[in-house]
Amino acid sequence: MIYLPQISKTRSNSYGYFFLILLLFYCNSLFAQQEKGMTAVRSTLYNFSYIDFNMDFYKFASDQYLLSHTANGTLKLSAQSFLNMEYNFSNSWQDNSSFMTMGDFSVTYTRNFYSKNYQKGGFQGVASSLKAILPTGKSKYLSGFDNWILEPSVYFGWKLHNHKNYIVSKFRLNFPLATLPDATPSIPFGRYEATFGYEDQNLWIASTIDNRLTLDYWEYNLLHKFELGVKLDKTNGVFGSTTNRIIGDGFYEYYINFGYYKVI
Repeated sequence: MIYLPQISKTRSNSYGYFFLILLLFYCNSLFAQQEKGMTAVRSTLYNFSYIDFNMDFYKFASDQYLLSHTANGTLKLSAQSFLNMEYNFSNSWQDNSSFMTMGDFSVTYTRNFYSKNYQKGGFQGVASSLKAILPTGKSKYLSGFDNWILEPSVYFGWKLHNHKNYIVSKFRLNFPLATLPDATPSIPFGRYEATFGYEDQNLWIASTIDNRLTLDYWEYNLLHKFELGVKLDKTNGVFGSTTNRIIGDGFYEYYINFGYYKVI
C-alpha cells in the first residue's frame, strides 16, 4: 500500500541527489529553443493531448524501497474534455529481497472550464476530474494502492500579470472501494496542494506544499515537492522532482521522479 507508517527515522539524502539532477537539467536548458509560442505545460490548464513516461523512486522505511515505471497518456476528446490513462509496473526491495510486479491502472476524466483570461494574466479557470484506480499487482511487493479507488479533484489556476509566475490550488479526496484479495484496506484521505511556480519558453520550476489528512484516524502529513522541467522544443521536454515528508509518519519518507513528455 502507498500509505505505510514510517518504521525508521533515517535521514533522507534525496536533496543532494536532486540538486545534482537540477544542475544537469539547467545545463540542458541552454540548448532549448528560444521560439515564441512554446507550449505552456504547467502554468495554466492544458488544452492538448500528450504522452509521458516517468520513473519514481520511493523510500518508505529503512528497508522498504520501490522503483515505479509509468506510461501515461492524455487524449483531448473535445475543446474542454480529456481522458487520461496510466499504467505502471514496479521493482521493490524489502527484507533484503527484490521483487517485480505490475502496479495500478488508472483512468481519469477531466473537464476544463477556461476563463476569459486563459493564457493571459489573471484567473485561468477550473478543472474538475474523476479518477478511477484499478490495482493489478500484489500488495506484498509494494505494488501500489492495492485497492480499487475513486478520486475526485478540483483544480484552480492563476497566472500573474507577467504571464510567467503562476499559482495553483488543487483539492482531492481519495476513497477506497475494495481491496485485492491479499491486501488490507487503504486509508481514505483528503489532500490539498498549493503550488507557486514559474514557466517561460525554456523551462518551468515549481514548489508545492502537499497537505494530507486521513479521514479515519485524522492523522496529518505535510510533504513538499520541488519540480523542474526543461522544454527541448515546442512539443518535447524532460522533467524531474523530489518530494520529502516534513510532518507525519505516513505515505513515504521521500520520492524522486524523472520523466519525458511529448505534446501530440
